[in-house]
Amino acid sequence: LARAALARVEALHLAAARLDRLSTGEARRVLIARALVHTPELMVLDEPTTGLDIVARHRFMEHVRNIARDSTTILLVTQHIDEIFPEVGRVILLKDGRITDDGRKARVLTGPGLAEAFGGPVRVTCEDDYYYARHAQSDGRRIVYQCAARLWIFEPALGESRALDLRVPSARAQ
Repeated sequence: LARAALARVEALHLAAARLDRLSTGEARRVLIARALVHTPELMVLDEPTTGLDIVARHRFMEHVRNIARDSTTILLVTQHIDEIFPEVGRVILLKDGRITDDGRKARVLTGPGLAEAFGGPVRVTCEDDYYYARHAQSDGRRIVYQCAARLWIFEPALGESRALDLRVPSARAQ
């Protein structure tokens, strides 16, 4: 069972390795495999990708996603909404230990909802049922996003956005 669990998270080659000699990502995969030996109905993962680079985060979360696909319930605590894989149906937002929203992913993972949870303006995009968020600056009337070579301004009252060239004197200028 242990070898099968290690293989499931692509860690079979680590079977004889000492845990204290493994990288952070390797150690996490081995610990997940150890839990899988017991065929859990539920796995609680509290910020499991802390300390991992972007590629290791993605690979680790793909292992978690596969575990969820195999009927193990995953309770994932994260500050990175891009870690919320497509199979996640319910999202609960917390702020200061209190629930600010609870429901279907598409309804909860919105700019206003995340802005309340994170305490500042947030822009949310969705691609292939993965959600992404980034901080947005606000001057009270509009939300200003800086993105590569363009500046995007979303006018909430109008429900539209427009792009400006970044050669403006400041991020708040028009």
